[in-house]
Amino acid sequence: MSNNLYDKNNDPQSIFSPDSIKELLYDLYILLSNTDVKELDSSEYNDIEDKLKEFINNFLFEYDLDPKIILTSISQNTISYSCLIGFFYQQGIECEVNRSKAFEIYFNAVNNEEINKLISDQKNEVALCEDDIKRLNTIILQYFYSLFLYKDIIIYRKDNYKLHIKQAEKGDPASLVIVIIMVEISKKITIRQLNGT
Repeated sequence: MSNNLYDKNNDPQSIFSPDSIKELLYDLYILLSNTDVKELDSSEYNDIEDKLKEFINNFLFEYDLDPKIILTSISQNTISYSCLIGFFYQQGIECEVNRSKAFEIYFNAVNNEEINKLISDQKNEVALCEDDIKRLNTIILQYFYSLFLYKDIIIYRKDNYKLHIKQAEKGDPASLVIVIIMVEISKKITIRQLNGT
């Protein structure tokens, strides 16, 4: 057998490091926890999915992990890694972009009884390494699935709001009312965030 880590004759499971993927899940969790919704408007990243894809690709490159081997390996354990599997197919990371397959993976994982049990058992402080991975997967899965389903609606609302601002500047009364309502809602949300409620 060759010493080359990426030799096709090597068993992917022997190359696959669950610790590196666990670290990727932890890093994704931290990134998602610190991502503000306002970043959707950032000029640096027009798309939060691009930011996540870049982060995953950089992580794989930094740890010298072959994305194809990782995808093959994590696909053998969909309960623990469904968020990554779905995202790989959604973004075409070392595979063809397949949004249908990504949706199927997200949908099945969210409806999986074992994952739902983990959500209800999250208060249990005694956890094994595998349980940590499953918990992180569950949290990230819910974020990715929501983004997958509602991203277009969020973008539509953002673009629609920009259109109303332009129309209000031109004197359109209906657009002006919509902009005023959105500003008031935004103020209330900001006040609630400042008050911690």
